[in-house]
Parts: sequence; C-alpha cells; structure tokens
Amino acid sequence: MTRTPVRTVAATILLAAATAHALVAGGGPAVTDCLAVWDGMTATKGAIAVACRDGDPACDADSQQDGACTFGVNVCVLASDVDGCSATAATSLTTSPILGRTGKLVTQALTLPTMPATEPACGSAALVRLALRGTSHSKASKRLVLRMRAKGTAGGRTARDSDRLTLQCLPNAGQGECPPNPTGGPRELRLVAADTGTDLDNGWTGVAHNFPIVGGSTLRACLSGCDASTTSTCTVSSETGRGTINPAFGPPLPLFVLGAATCLVNEYDGPITGTTDLATGAVDLTLALGSAVWFAPPGIVCPQCSGSARGDTGVCTAGPDKGRACRVEGTVLVSDANQVFKLSSSCRPDGTFLARLQIPLHVTTTDRALEGALPCAGQLASNGCPGAGVCGASCTGDACVSQVPDPVDPATTRCLDRKGGLSQTCCAATTSLPCFPSDRIERTGKATTPAPAWPEPTYPKTAEPVLVDVFCEPATQQNLLDTVTTGLPGASALILPMHACYHDTESCP
Repeated sequence: MTRTPVRTVAATILLAAATAHALVAGGGPAVTDCLAVWDGMTATKGAIAVACRDGDPACDADSQQDGACTFGVNVCVLASDVDGCSATAATSLTTSPILGRTGKLVTQALTLPTMPATEPACGSAALVRLALRGTSHSKASKRLVLRMRAKGTAGGRTARDSDRLTLQCLPNAGQGECPPNPTGGPRELRLVAADTGTDLDNGWTGVAHNFPIVGGSTLRACLSGCDASTTSTCTVSSETGRGTINPAFGPPLPLFVLGAATCLVNEYDGPITGTTDLATGAVDLTLALGSAVWFAPPGIVCPQCSGSARGDTGVCTAGPDKGRACRVEGTVLVSDANQVFKLSSSCRPDGTFLARLQIPLHVTTTDRALEGALPCAGQLASNGCPGAGVCGASCTGDACVSQVPDPVDPATTRCLDRKGGLSQTCCAATTSLPCFPSDRIERTGKATTPAPAWPEPTYPKTAEPVLVDVFCEPATQQNLLDTVTTGLPGASALILPMHACYHDTESCP
C-alpha cells in the first residue's frame, strides 16, 4: 500500500538527503503501529527509549550544555515510515496529560493533530526539559515515561495503537565539543557573525549583491599546535556537515530578489582548515559553502522558529518541519516582508529548489583582491552597469537606505542596502545598482588582539575580527540564476565581521 509521506517535501536530491524521518513508533503490532507515532526523535536503546547527552544537537533541541536536555516531543498519525502498517484512518488520540500543560517540566504544551484524520498529519511539539541530577550535573536525569493511545481503522476493521516513550538526559561525554588541544592551548575558536556589517556579493550583474549573513551564524574551529606560553599560532581543522559541530553555516536566509521570495540555505562543502594567532587575533581559513537557492512562498519566505529570541527553543512555524522543535540561531530584518525573521537550521525551506551556488572561500583578517576587468574564467562582463559600464558612483535609493558603521573603521560609515548587506560602489548611470569596478575588486579585513592578551592564561579570550574574501564563483548551470540574476561565473566578495571566542572547557560569553 502506498501512502503520502507524513511531511510533503520538494522532490530534490538536496532535500531528500536530509529527510531521514526521526520517529519512535512506540511498540505494538506492525499492522497498526503507524496509527500514531512519536515524531522528531530517534530511539537510542530498544524500540521506545531516547537517551540524550546534554548539548547533543541530534536530540537536545537547545544544543547547549546547560545541565538539562530539551526534547521536542511531537505526535503524528498515519505515518508512512513504519513498515507493514495498514492503518487508513485515525479517529481519536490521547497522550499523557502532562504533555498538555506547561510547567517546570513541559515548557511548551503539545498540540495534537486534528481528529479524525484520513491523511498523514502531525501536531506541534511539546518542549520537555529534563534536568541532570547532582550539584555538578554529573548524574543522569530521572526517566520520564510517556504514553499515547490512538484508535482508527486498519484493513477495514477498528484498530488500536498503544505506545510508550521513555526519555532520559545524560551528562555530556564529548558530544558537540572539539577534542582537547594536545599541546595544551585552547581547543576551539568560535566565530559568530555580527548582526550588522556583513555583506555577500554574488556575480557581476549587481542584482545579487549586498546580501547579509544572518546574525548569529556560527563557525566552530578545532585548534591544535598552540600552547600556553611559547607558540601562539594554532592550526585549525574542523569537520562539517550533519552530525558534526558545524552542521550548517547558520540558518536559512530569507530574501526578495527581483521581487521573488527566495530562501538561501548555506551548507558546508568539506572541512574547515587554516590558522589563527592567539597573540594578534589574525585568522586565515579555507572552507567551501554550498548555498541552496529556493523560490519560496511569499508569505513564508524561510520558515521561522517560534522561540522569542536568539537561543530560545520553539517549534518551526511552516515548511516540511512545521511543528518540530527548533532553536532560534539568528535573526535578520527582511524589509520587503516588513518583519524581523527568527531563524533556525532545523526549519528547512519549502517551495521550489532552483540551484546550488558553490562558494569557495579563503577568508582572512588581511586583504583580498582580484585584478582585471574579467578576473574569472568564463566571466562575460565586469558589471551590469548600463551604457559604458562605469562603476564608481556613490550608492543611492535601495542600495543606500541608511548609513551604518564600517566594520573595519567604525568611525566612518557605509551605505546599508535594503536587502541588509553593505554597499560598496554603484553604477554611474544607475546609482541604485551595486557593481564591481572594472580594474580591481578588493576587500579589507581586520584582526583585533584577543583579550585577555596571550600568554595570560585566562580563557575564554575574545576578539572582534573582520574576515573578508574576493573570489571566483562558478556557474550553477541554471540559466535564470547564472545569466539573468547573478552573473556567473564571475567575481564575488564577502565581508564578515565576527565575534571570536577562544576557549577550552569554559563557556563563551
């Protein structure tokens, strides 16, 4: 029997790779076990038990080592992911009463799917917080046993499904952490994007210039080779992707490009390598991003997380993960939608997948530049300026809706584009159109000395570097994106002011 999946998603390779369904069927005969399931979790012991390490992003919704685990407990009916099930309708559903009321244990109540149901449906997750025991949070929490009963139809007959779920929080045992630095220095550099002053310019047309990076987007770099007093230069090496400390570079970015609602998802394409200097704050990293471009529903753009502010847990409000637990990782103002979006990488986009931008980066706190009118192989033009293509005017209109401090020199200001990124220069004939000069494209970074100054042994040490890059971005082979919108292959540039934290086992502020 074929059944529509619990959550309908766009049929693309990109998203299909990420839709392995996390659920606990809860036990019972296979023929009725899909009638109701616990959604958003994966059993770790047996068929019904979920034991989670504090701070493990695979199961702890807040992803923080804070002495407790926050479980996102949702319920779905008529799930397609349970083999051998023949249920065709759900007529009633009840769960443990504790899930329906808020308090110290349940910080957000469960909303059940609407009954009766003849199609797959999910509710909205309860947020269940189980605290570790002991004065130093060294002991596992008590086990919480939840129950659920569903009634419906399977094989033309009345069917019942009784399920259990056991939750427990365990002390962290290295999950979500860099390994110790073998030479005795800090184990991690954590870089968090600033709320303002970021800028990503894609291609030569100028239409895809002045995109912001979502404030709060985080890069975590594991360190080795530096020590407490003799060697300040650290080697950087970090894995990326699902199951690592760098699952994605921040949450999806909502934009309107040429009036079209667009959601960009920045994922990593390979490891992060490079160096950083504890004494000077210099940072030099090589990494690659794959930015998935989605044409999105205008009223949604990118699905949001219902948490109140950055760091808060909630549930996804739309998209294929609607109702699942999330954590607000970053916020960004979208002027065309007239609202601040609260975003999470747990809330994947809906809509039509268009293409994937390949963004090869060598970000540094020094300077980066490309020379010449056509600096990249296959680039068709220097810029999208009309007429003679003169680029060098001050920006106006949507390319300069206000002035903000320059991240490298805060005593001066730069134009802020309506899209949220910084404007550099604009076309002489159309001063609202950003552009690249035809002779040299350059961006200037900045290193700031971490404090307390090395080799003073106190950690964490913090700094405010500005990372930059100018690079050649390859074509996507999608004509609308390459030719009409972005201008690829072509030159691209990035400005990324960051908050840096060097630490070992201490928490970053």
